[in-house]
Amino acid sequence: MSRKETRKQLISATKALLMEPNPEKITARQIAKRAGVSLAMINYCFGTKDRLLNTAIEELISDRYRDLTIAEDSSLPVKERLLQSMTQFIQGVIQYEGLIRIAIPYLLREAPKKLPERILPYLREYYGSTKTEKELRLIAFEMMSAAQFVFYKYDDFSEFTGYKANLKDFKEILTVHIDLYFHGADTSSDLESES
Repeated sequence: MSRKETRKQLISATKALLMEPNPEKITARQIAKRAGVSLAMINYCFGTKDRLLNTAIEELISDRYRDLTIAEDSSLPVKERLLQSMTQFIQGVIQYEGLIRIAIPYLLREAPKKLPERILPYLREYYGSTKTEKELRLIAFEMMSAAQFVFYKYDDFSEFTGYKANLKDFKEILTVHIDLYFHGADTSSDLESES
């Protein structure tokens, strides 16, 4: 069996185990057994069990995000489209909250830049030439980092702010957060329409 096929089997087995009760107690031996490969294949293909777990969790969430993605209405202001996109992502995060909590240490250390990349097109459209690519990337990273941090520290955040862990409150949080960034552009059709 090729390394690529082994990786696929390990990811598939891990995803199945993550959907069973007590996913935080999954062992490398359980994964290898479910995948029908030797225990050494986890390290060979992923380096660590944590990387494998996080790859599987990322795939589960990405699959959910793709399932939730609605056809974007280009007639809506860019700010509203960004809010819709981020709300859809949060729906997946809420669904897999337990899994994401397992992945927090990895996400804080090694998470890929895919999340900020998803919102860059909205920022480019909104700010146009008023921001450099470097500034846009900084804004995208800050927006996603803040949203992730709120989720990771949600108990403290909820106690401090009064927001609850539900889609309605998350959407309100996202709206406030987006508004912080979407009032600084010099030129934008959104700014004109908000007047």
